[in-house]
Amino acid sequence: MAATASRTTAPYAISSHGSDDFGAEPWLYPGTPVDRSDPIDPGDLEPDSGRTLVLAVGSNASRAVLRRKLERFGVAPEVSFIRATVCGLRVGHSAHISVPGYIPAAPVADPDAKCELVASLLDSDGLAAIDATEPNYRRHELSTERFPLELDLGGQTMRPATFQVYVSRRGVLAAPGEAPLSLTGQEELFGRLGECPGFAGLAEGTPSEVMRIFAGSAELRDAARNAFGDGGWIARSVWSTGSTALHSTDPEQHSGDDHHAGRQPVDSERPGPAPVVAEDDQHVGNRYQRLDEDQPG
Repeated sequence: MAATASRTTAPYAISSHGSDDFGAEPWLYPGTPVDRSDPIDPGDLEPDSGRTLVLAVGSNASRAVLRRKLERFGVAPEVSFIRATVCGLRVGHSAHISVPGYIPAAPVADPDAKCELVASLLDSDGLAAIDATEPNYRRHELSTERFPLELDLGGQTMRPATFQVYVSRRGVLAAPGEAPLSLTGQEELFGRLGECPGFAGLAEGTPSEVMRIFAGSAELRDAARNAFGDGGWIARSVWSTGSTALHSTDPEQHSGDDHHAGRQPVDSERPGPAPVVAEDDQHVGNRYQRLDEDQPG
């Protein structure tokens, strides 16, 4: 694939009823992002504030989606959203189909990329709840020395020392021999995946009809993931910059561990020539039961 454009803006659709309900309209994923930063106390970005800064690469940038995720676990939806510009990563697609039938977003390490995204500040209850809704992802901590991040605080710019992001356990979609795909609209993406051997024959119809079919069958969703792998359409989510590997996930290595009930550990940058993946989720307790699959927000 040709070199990635230096600036990447995610293609967000607007729901007809403004609620970003992907169970009803999966083709509108990832929904409508927050368009301006909330007022915050800069002290909330300090390491000892009790809050965690999490960069959203998909529907977690939607206020409606995050509110529903938190309320599902009885957590007060008190979240501050902040517009952010990040370098060194862009947004692609995880190599799996979610329960509502759409193919969710996932970050892709790309030294030439610069993205305008949304970050959220979550307290410990909110973070645990969101962890539980992300069974196909691991939460990683990134240094802004490696991945420069600037927060727009409404006339003031701030650069924190670190931030966190959910990285796909399933790998990311990439045509054989090409760089990972960039985030695009679902209908365009499903059209492109017609090039993947074994995928096109799983369901027939328009992209929106195909999404409905996948939403109704866990067996077909598993078959789609297998088709991605068999067709060579999965790139490993390995993040590496110089001597630092920001370990991620081999999709084959983790094909069966989405059903662990423990909290996903936070993996941070570690020196070393190869990716390091934490295998055992069960030793870290989570107050919320992890969902078996991605659910509509």
